[in-house]
Amino acid sequence: MKESRKKHDTYTEILKNAKKEFLQKGFEKASMRSIAAMTGITAGALYKHFPSKAAIFDALVQPLITQTLSIGTDFSEIAIHLYETKGGAAIKEAMYISLQNLCTLVYSRFDEFKLLFNRAAGTKYENIRHEFVMADVTACKNLIDDLKMRGINIRPLNDDQLHLIYSTALTPFFEIITHEYSYEKALSFMDILTDVMYFCWNKIMQPER
Repeated sequence: MKESRKKHDTYTEILKNAKKEFLQKGFEKASMRSIAAMTGITAGALYKHFPSKAAIFDALVQPLITQTLSIGTDFSEIAIHLYETKGGAAIKEAMYISLQNLCTLVYSRFDEFKLLFNRAAGTKYENIRHEFVMADVTACKNLIDDLKMRGINIRPLNDDQLHLIYSTALTPFFEIITHEYSYEKALSFMDILTDVMYFCWNKIMQPER
């Protein structure tokens, strides 16, 4: 039991020190030897916990991606119900709440989001902005298919058009992380972010002629 706890404590300490190293130097210049020294273990012992620097980075940021995408999925499910029952005003309010939830998530793990957006060069996450946009494009296509099955008439949009729309919708939020704004300043942008997202939503939801 003590051995298991010690291993867990070392694992946690490695992640804490790796986060500091990545934040200070970025992924490419970060050193496994430096992380090991900060943790008080040998480089060999570090490799027993993580086979590579990339594996440590994964452990720090991957859970955030799953949580972030789940907020978008939750919104899509809510949007269908609201669109059918209450119309546009309710959708806009739901967008505002969804953005607040996203903002709360980001600032509860802001260092990790800074790693993902500002220190990920050299990792598989260096194009994370594009990947988030494409994930939302896929979710939107599923939403449109669902709405059409319910008899709601929506004009067809191709992947390039949806990519442009979602890039427009998400880039302002990405900028909050990229520029490392304070939580208070981020909250002050919620109305603007909601307006941009609602504008994009209306572009998607125009009826087919």
